[in-house]
Amino acid sequence: MTSFGPPYPMPRSAGEFQRLCLRLLRRHWQLPHLERFRDPERRESGIDLLEVSGRPALHAVRCELREMREAPRAAELKAAVDRAAALGLPIGTLVIATTAWRSKALKRALFDLNRALRVAGMFAVEVLCWEDIEELLDEYPDVMARFESTPKRQALSKADSRCRFEPRAVPIPVAQQPDDISHELDAAVALVERRDYQMARLRLMQLRERGWRAMNQGQKLALLTSLALAWLGEGEERKAAMLFIAGRSLGAEDESACTNEILAYELLGEYEHACSLAQTVSARFPASGRALALWLNNLPAVEDIAALRSRVPAALAGDPEVNTVLSRRALARGDYARAEEFARKAAQSSPHSADAWLLLGQAILLREIQAAAAVAGAKRVREAEECFSRAVSAATGTGAVATEVQALIGRAQARIALRDADGAGRDIEAAHALEREDANGLCEYGILLRSRGELSDAIEIFRRAVRIGGRDDAEYHLGVTLYERAAPGDLQESVVLLGRAVRETGSMASDDYLFAVSAAVEALSALERWHEAEELLAEVDAQRVSHVALLTLKGRLELSRGNVSDAWRLADEALCEVSSEHDPQHKRKLAALLHDLGRYAEALVLWQSISAAGGGTAVDMRRLLECANRLGRDDIVLQALRDLKNAGGLGEGALEFEIELLERHDPERALERLTQHLKDHPEDRVMRLRRSVLARRLGRKELVADDTQSMPPAREVLPSLGRVAVQLMREAGRPNEALSYAYDLLRRNPADADAHRAYLIALGPMGAMPVVADFETAQPGCAVCFVEPQDGAEQWVILEDSPEADEAVGEYGPTHPLTRQLRGRRPGDKFTLPDSTRLSRRSAVVKRIISKYAYRYQDCLNGWESRFPGLPEIEMVQSAVRAAPPEELPAAPTPVALPNGSRESALDSAVEAYRSGTLSIHGFAERAGLGDLQAVLALAARPGAHIKCCEGSEDELNAALSALERADTVVLDLSAIATLCLLGRLGLLKSWPRRFMIAQSTLHALRRLQFDELPVSLPAGFSAAMVAQEEDAPRRRPELELKTLADAIQGACAVADAGMLAALAPEQRDRLLDLFGRSGAESVVLASMPGRALWTDDMVLANFARAEFGVRRIWTQSALMARVRAGNLDPAELGTAGTKLAGWGYSFTTPSIETLMRAGSVAMWNPEEFPLKQVLDLFSTDRLKLGDAVILAAEFIVRMYADVYLRVARTSVTLRLLDRLAMRTGGREAIDALPQSLPIRFGLDLIRARELADAIRGWVAEHREEIAA
Repeated sequence: MTSFGPPYPMPRSAGEFQRLCLRLLRRHWQLPHLERFRDPERRESGIDLLEVSGRPALHAVRCELREMREAPRAAELKAAVDRAAALGLPIGTLVIATTAWRSKALKRALFDLNRALRVAGMFAVEVLCWEDIEELLDEYPDVMARFESTPKRQALSKADSRCRFEPRAVPIPVAQQPDDISHELDAAVALVERRDYQMARLRLMQLRERGWRAMNQGQKLALLTSLALAWLGEGEERKAAMLFIAGRSLGAEDESACTNEILAYELLGEYEHACSLAQTVSARFPASGRALALWLNNLPAVEDIAALRSRVPAALAGDPEVNTVLSRRALARGDYARAEEFARKAAQSSPHSADAWLLLGQAILLREIQAAAAVAGAKRVREAEECFSRAVSAATGTGAVATEVQALIGRAQARIALRDADGAGRDIEAAHALEREDANGLCEYGILLRSRGELSDAIEIFRRAVRIGGRDDAEYHLGVTLYERAAPGDLQESVVLLGRAVRETGSMASDDYLFAVSAAVEALSALERWHEAEELLAEVDAQRVSHVALLTLKGRLELSRGNVSDAWRLADEALCEVSSEHDPQHKRKLAALLHDLGRYAEALVLWQSISAAGGGTAVDMRRLLECANRLGRDDIVLQALRDLKNAGGLGEGALEFEIELLERHDPERALERLTQHLKDHPEDRVMRLRRSVLARRLGRKELVADDTQSMPPAREVLPSLGRVAVQLMREAGRPNEALSYAYDLLRRNPADADAHRAYLIALGPMGAMPVVADFETAQPGCAVCFVEPQDGAEQWVILEDSPEADEAVGEYGPTHPLTRQLRGRRPGDKFTLPDSTRLSRRSAVVKRIISKYAYRYQDCLNGWESRFPGLPEIEMVQSAVRAAPPEELPAAPTPVALPNGSRESALDSAVEAYRSGTLSIHGFAERAGLGDLQAVLALAARPGAHIKCCEGSEDELNAALSALERADTVVLDLSAIATLCLLGRLGLLKSWPRRFMIAQSTLHALRRLQFDELPVSLPAGFSAAMVAQEEDAPRRRPELELKTLADAIQGACAVADAGMLAALAPEQRDRLLDLFGRSGAESVVLASMPGRALWTDDMVLANFARAEFGVRRIWTQSALMARVRAGNLDPAELGTAGTKLAGWGYSFTTPSIETLMRAGSVAMWNPEEFPLKQVLDLFSTDRLKLGDAVILAAEFIVRMYADVYLRVARTSVTLRLLDRLAMRTGGREAIDALPQSLPIRFGLDLIRARELADAIRGWVAEHREEIAA
């Protein structure tokens, strides 16, 4: 995934993360039997998910929700392994999934742990960090197709179109002379106003009992009204209504008493009587806005809004209560524009009315929801949020709890639209705390709990909402949540609820309706109730789901049943109908289906259309980038980067990624982009260095800044860029500055291979050498080796003269007690260790003293293989071999008819065509009259022939390693099988924690080997132990082993039928078959499915598969390197394999010292023998840069002189190596420079240094005349 792409939302709870892992890994591993691990003893088991199947080696998963920077430590990994092992289960692979990012320390800890587990014969351990999980989510788009929080109409408006007005208190008549009744009545009314309803009732009831007869009419009316208000405040609506009706008889001419009677009949549910009474009261009090509002409020809901508006007298057109009723009725009818108009008038007339502000907020937000699927106007949404806030404030002041709850829920919806999830959550929680039996609030609270991953609590809340009623989508939300939780029994219940919601709920939003159908179909598929899913799809409302969406759902159903061809056909039908007018959500569903069918190019077009229409989300952009990356469409990635930049959505690292792409495709444009950036940011020394690197490559020397002041400090630069800075300083004749810079870079990045490479470059033999001081006595700047007599073990410390000495890695500053004790000591001197005490004095003896630079160099070189297994010590370079783009590939080669005795000439002709052209291995095989596997053997055996395996760049290797980490299934083609045969490593397939697959036609090709004679000679070094891996098994001739190859492969790989090949367009299918044969074509199509990678040693096939089908590939050496890095393969085996591959002419990644040493060992240090001869020949070619070749040669010679006992062997290999270097332009000058770099390389081993110097001088003297010529 690109570094600037938008991230996925992080799980918010451990339960949510566990469910995400369960769903994702079930899909990725194709393990429907992966379940939550349930331990009845409730122990800390070390695993959360377990494969419950009959397989002998199970998958187990531990899910750890962590902070992103808190990667698991080695001790925590070991503890998890111990707990999992204690369960006594047949675990084959333990996966630790975490939301932390992968650290270098984690990589090393995992490598050490797996190496120890391999020795102990235990299961392998893998770690899925958050970046790995994000990549898998890219791989399976439908996994994240969960219910998303969007503003919901159901939360903003209820079905009831009536407003609920608060009854008005009747003023107490002013007595001419205050009496006890007036005082008591005033005190009781004050209690009502303070909402102390119980005490108010007590006072009023006692007053009525004692003084009713003494009261006048006005006092009686006030008492009954106040008592009714007290009962109403306590929720006793019927008692309050009876009192309001009774009060009307005491105040027939009082407007408040009359309108309170109308409200009483509303409370009793007698709306027709309330309407009739309101019409009468309105006629009696024509200036009463309350009376008119109550009449409008109780009219039937079918009344037209425009007609009602016309019946409002002009004098009351601005009345807040009248406008409030009209707004509510318009809102209920979906006329949000008129609702907003009326609500705005009400809010302006009565700025303290909670109902007016509530309605205005609802109307504004509902208009925005209606306008587009994604809320378009942030300004309008923020206005709605402010309206809801004013409604909350007003309702709180008046004690209108129901209004406050609805205002809080409305504000939560506005905040959801504004992506303020935390603010929305607070509002929903506050609403739930105020009213726990409101279905609307319960549903919103349940949605909040679901978004937090608290599914079980959410389910109980939704069940309450369903029981209470009043929210028509409550069952839908309950079904969705059960579907997401997927505990035992949940899917069965969710199918019933979702099916009912799909069939019965007409008011569900379109997006919710489509999601309900999708969830129901998926749940039925998981239950293998296929026919019920088909019946449900047949009943879907065609007015609510487009035909494109329906075809997509049917295609998804067929894919889940394994009917890939039918799914492909249905996807074709949907593609024919989709247009720009279709809903983005329907396009997303179709694009995800195409992605899962491996049709990335067509999916990419849909993601682009969604983005171009302006309705795309951050996840849509990730999908677009995923497809573009798969297909190698860097042009689309660059355009997406520009779009993100214009939208202000760029992530960290976007500029670096843009420059990287431009360097690859348009270096001049990259140079311009860097220059423009430096004009705006002249202080950016990192980008200045990057421009220098590019300018040097383009020959623009005037833009190269190689002085120390222009270089970014080592603490600010990535090691890969710091390595180039060291190279520039060396080339500029600043070796001392280069060494100091490289030393600082290495200290700050001790676990990075490029930091170590930079240090080797700083001390490389070409150019002026840095001055490295010799030390006779211990001083700051040297490294000291000492031993304690008690144990005799050597210890090295560095007396550091640079700042920030780190004692944890053996560095001690000038003021440290150990430095003071060692200062001035010579070899042989004794000293007292500073941690000694008077009772226990520990002494040590100085053994050796060398420069800290020399010590770091030897530590760097000697520890390389253990630190970076499989990586070369020099920069990986691309080979001269290139694979042509698909449009340049030749037409299908014509198979040759071979007369007797002409096979050798045909082979020669085919090899030449393969070397100079764009043929695949199948193309070579067709020209040579061979099978594809035989063609690989023929190329490997042919002197001077090269197998076009890979380009050899580090980016290519990283992509392959990433593909292998991401893949659950690896498809092998015939070239990969041939290479494993050559190496004799087919047995690795059975021990690998991956599934391997071959096409049916591949097996057929292998079966034919049983009957065909081998028409080519086998290459040197061919292993006869391909099939029989046991030590005691009998060995047979290689040609006999090939005849049993089919059985061996079938025992390690699943055999799949590539039926999708038939579904391809005829032209595309024919071209694929012509270029790569049926076996290659089927392998490509099988590998195009998500979660798979193609293992091929044919670069032409690999590049075509990526460009046309989005296939990710690995090759043999990269696969072995991945095993070594995981700690599951001995690095020595990788070295041996790399040596043989180089000897057979595979164009592979740059050789390492370990490769060279293995080649020597295999050849018994005879430079004329395979594979040492072939590896040494590499130094005469341009596959290695001259500077890197000289560095590698120097380090290899030093290592060889230290490890090889026979002097004659050392000398013969050295002379052959010098011969090969001398064949290159500038090679002889580089050989002349070698002796000056020997002292620092050999350290104190002066004898071997002198021997090598003599050998080099002898070679130079022997070739002096040639040099002079």
